[in-house]
Amino acid sequence: MWDVVVVGLGGVGSFALRSLARRKRDILQTKNSHKSLNILGLERFSIGHTHGSSHGKSRIYRHAYFEHEHYVPLLLYSSNEFRLLEQQHESKKRNIIMQCGTLVVDSVKKLGSKTNKEKIVGKDSIRHDASKEQHHHQHQGLVAACHRSANQHNIPVQYMTSLELRKRYPQFIFKDDDIGLLEPGGGFVRPELAVRAALDDAMEGGAKVKENVCVTSIEEVVEGADDNRDSCDNDGGHVILHVEDGDDIMAKKVIVSGGAWMGKLIPEWSSHLHVTRQIQAWIDVGNDASYESYEMPTWIRSSWSDSSSDNDEVAIYGIPADPLSNEPSWIKVAIHGRNDIVDDVDEAIPRPLVTNGEMKELQLAAQDFLRPVADTTRTRKKQHSWLSSSPYPFIEAQSCLYTNSPDGHFIVGQPQMYKRVYGAAGLSGHGFKMTPALGKVLSDLALDGTTSLPIDFLSPKRFGI
Repeated sequence: MWDVVVVGLGGVGSFALRSLARRKRDILQTKNSHKSLNILGLERFSIGHTHGSSHGKSRIYRHAYFEHEHYVPLLLYSSNEFRLLEQQHESKKRNIIMQCGTLVVDSVKKLGSKTNKEKIVGKDSIRHDASKEQHHHQHQGLVAACHRSANQHNIPVQYMTSLELRKRYPQFIFKDDDIGLLEPGGGFVRPELAVRAALDDAMEGGAKVKENVCVTSIEEVVEGADDNRDSCDNDGGHVILHVEDGDDIMAKKVIVSGGAWMGKLIPEWSSHLHVTRQIQAWIDVGNDASYESYEMPTWIRSSWSDSSSDNDEVAIYGIPADPLSNEPSWIKVAIHGRNDIVDDVDEAIPRPLVTNGEMKELQLAAQDFLRPVADTTRTRKKQHSWLSSSPYPFIEAQSCLYTNSPDGHFIVGQPQMYKRVYGAAGLSGHGFKMTPALGKVLSDLALDGTTSLPIDFLSPKRFGI
């Protein structure tokens, strides 16, 4: 029987396994080898697959967080862990994290009469109510919400007017009523490298990993239900993982980090999770140095739609050219918050290719802000080339999945129906940057029943699950 099994080895699961392995090393160093942990990680597909939410070449990290200021300790912990992991794998040349700044752009016009800088970024510009949904920040402004988090946690940021934005960042098209907040300490993480490095670290620490293992259901055997107490937890209970095309796996504790499959693995959570299809694409900017990471920050532009459509809360974001990637002249642009529901995550593996309609949607979202999209759109309109085989400026495009909670905040902790199972779900498209913290939290809960990191506001109890 395994002491702890981690189900799902994307971002959260890989760092949970790493955290467990670190605890295993700590136990061995105290010469209590008889208490050593037997830990196992299970992945439904192969490591680094593109069917879920832990791929895409680059992901933004930042700390002046508009989603909720309570995330900031998790963000700071995670950024530090990414750096430590990078140092551990320096010999393998795994550069996991890149600091180039993060720019958040919003419109004063959207905020009504609050055109005064002090009103927009002042300490009292947001009155946060944790019971309200994540999109509360849209009503007060992303810049104001970022500034609130920065003030509370002493994060260096710089407020910028539209004039300052235009002078500093010619890569974008700014409107007269735009405002920005630059966090110099932000940047991007390379997700595939991070997952691989975390798992390598876990395996070096004694963890076992099995790929292509599909867990179909999780059964907890309660106290007294098994007479073989020697193979169970102290009270006689344990967890059985039922596996497709294989033998069942037994464990004393189980961590579930199944991403888009969480609703199937923990059915009681399924009504509070919905999966959506998101689109990300890359543009080749050639040898234009202004799009390299030392000139261009990662960026987020608030709601691009001026209509009252379903996508009114949709934002766009992007990442500069990565000098260490296989495509050093490619910049990334993506839509955040598309409401394209995926009813069955198993229906199409691999995922369907990005459609022309989705490419058009991304182009329309970015053409009034990101200059390479605007320039391409203008040129091709003049050339009447819209009926050509590739009428869009993107050289590559991928889909990914968001698993969303009702309020846009994570669900982290112990499901009500279990005593030995812990999970993280509903990361809602903003979780990868916090995977080291979430992995530690789940490891702590499985081994100790508590954690030092602040997660009360993410408890599943808020939904009664």
